[in-house]
Amino acid sequence: MRAEWKAENGRYSFMAGGIGWRDRVFALEANGTALSSDKDYRFEDGAMVSRFTRERIVVTRRTDLTIACRRSIENVTAQPIRIRDIRDFTGTTPLVLGGSPGDWFLFHAEAIHEWGKYRICLHELARPPAQTPLKEGAPRAVFGATGWQPYTGICFARKGGGALVEGVLSQDRFYRYWAPRPDGAVEALFGMFGIDEKILAPGETLDCEEVYLEIQPRFDPADPFAAYNRALREVIAFHGQEIGHYKDLIWGSWNDGIFTRVTDELVRERSGGCLGAAGRGPAR
Repeated sequence: MRAEWKAENGRYSFMAGGIGWRDRVFALEANGTALSSDKDYRFEDGAMVSRFTRERIVVTRRTDLTIACRRSIENVTAQPIRIRDIRDFTGTTPLVLGGSPGDWFLFHAEAIHEWGKYRICLHELARPPAQTPLKEGAPRAVFGATGWQPYTGICFARKGGGALVEGVLSQDRFYRYWAPRPDGAVEALFGMFGIDEKILAPGETLDCEEVYLEIQPRFDPADPFAAYNRALREVIAFHGQEIGHYKDLIWGSWNDGIFTRVTDELVRERSGGCLGAAGRGPAR
């Protein structure tokens, strides 16, 4: 099975086996004007051109069912322009997963955070897309827009069906976050680190982060991010496996329900056992 990337009239699709992203659009705000690729751009020489910008979407085929795409935004005016609210694959069209959006689930690292509580329960990584907002007073659920987690991927899945994984392969200028809606549409946005907008000088080009898209015809809940993690290892040097604690056993006083019931004897016993198991002898 080979997924197809298709661009037509400012709408973009990536589909295989009846699931995927269909009729998504690119959008942004330039000098306070909202622009959408399906109605505010003309198309010439493979680029999308608006009154402010010339934009290109470069798509790289990674495997039959995965691609990476990067968006570049060039200021074509004679004046600086203010860029904000950069959105990829937004719009009113739902994801294509089959069934009803009420039967879908999402997997994201921030799904364990809710109303200031930190819940360490793996099953809570799976939540229905149309779930309660993470923050009180927030108009919708948003995943990836806080500093609580460094992981840059999200998975949408249907029980007994397929799954869609989206992430980024770089995080140099922006962070990626997602806003699922009850109708199954998902807004995917780029947030800026520490600023609300980017000023582009005349002729300057802004390269967005490289977005990873993967279609899984059959969803495997045991390891939904396996292929995405392999892709990340190709572009990022993870040093965790090089440090000593990667294979050492580490014990903390909050493990295993101990909480505040800690004594000197208990710490010596537990830490000595850990170091001994790691081949370093008892603690002194």
